[in-house]
Amino acid sequence: MTIEIHEKPLTRRQRKELHHFVATSTSVLRVTLFVLSVGMFGAILRGIQIKIFGGPPLWALVTVAVGMWFYIKSKKWTGGPEFRKQTRRDLEAGVAKVTVIEPAHVTEIDEVEDEGPSYIIESKKGESILLTGQWLVRTKKRQFPWSKFEIAEAPHSGHFFGIRKQGEPIPISAKRDAPSYEQAKKLGCFDRNYILLDETAKKLLRGLDAE
Repeated sequence: MTIEIHEKPLTRRQRKELHHFVATSTSVLRVTLFVLSVGMFGAILRGIQIKIFGGPPLWALVTVAVGMWFYIKSKKWTGGPEFRKQTRRDLEAGVAKVTVIEPAHVTEIDEVEDEGPSYIIESKKGESILLTGQWLVRTKKRQFPWSKFEIAEAPHSGHFFGIRKQGEPIPISAKRDAPSYEQAKKLGCFDRNYILLDETAKKLLRGLDAE
């Protein structure tokens, strides 16, 4: 068996990580920072308009517009209400999704800008996983890749807990140049820490090889 997916009870550290996202103190801090940031921006704009331009309070309209944009963007950064809902489901379920991997081939991909290294992990059965992100910088220093390792995440929210070594270091099978930013985006390199590659993604990778 080269790739096995099962569930394990949440560890104390994992439960603490999840609880942080839904704690009242976290929500209060998030709201406070939002109000302070938008308020300071508005105050700066007001001062600039009064000293230089005068006229009707256009600074207020700009501040409201920027505040709305910041609020919408913050949902992407924090996950928004849906992420917190799914996080509560994870806490109630009390388990982590664990993927155990025994690589047959490992291809290392150069960094895309400053996004960290990436690896394509292939099993003997032809299954492929793409690992990507800044978190791999520290993992690489621990002599990754390994003959066996596991990845843990929360099953409902998708929160990534990390990677755990279970085997010994193994050599890289191949190396390849970094894709362009747009190509990396199509692969999903900026969306998740690891991706189970489907046929569409595999075809895209073969297309990059042919370029």
